[in-house]
Amino acid sequence: MVLGTAAFGGIGLVLAGVLKPLVNLAVVNALFVVLLLLGGMLIPLAKLPTGLAAVSKALPAAALSQALHASLGHGSPVTAHDWAVLVAWAVAARWWPR
Repeated sequence: MVLGTAAFGGIGLVLAGVLKPLVNLAVVNALFVVLLLLGGMLIPLAKLPTGLAAVSKALPAAALSQALHASLGHGSPVTAHDWAVLVAWAVAARWWPR
């Protein structure tokens, strides 16, 4: 959960540092809807087209939802792929030039 917070907080800070406030509000709301759709929260990743599912698995929303579903829903460990995606997004957001 900490990595998910770091990844999404970093994305929010990057957007806030780059965009004007009203534009930022619109972009963040649109990004929220897109990440809900592609993150496996509204539509399971298995039901997405193959190419879109592959892209979705590289997004922090999909990694966080799969990690939480695995650990809280099934009691199984979080996969290395999910950890790697969350770490990559957290690091990329932290070092993104503002």
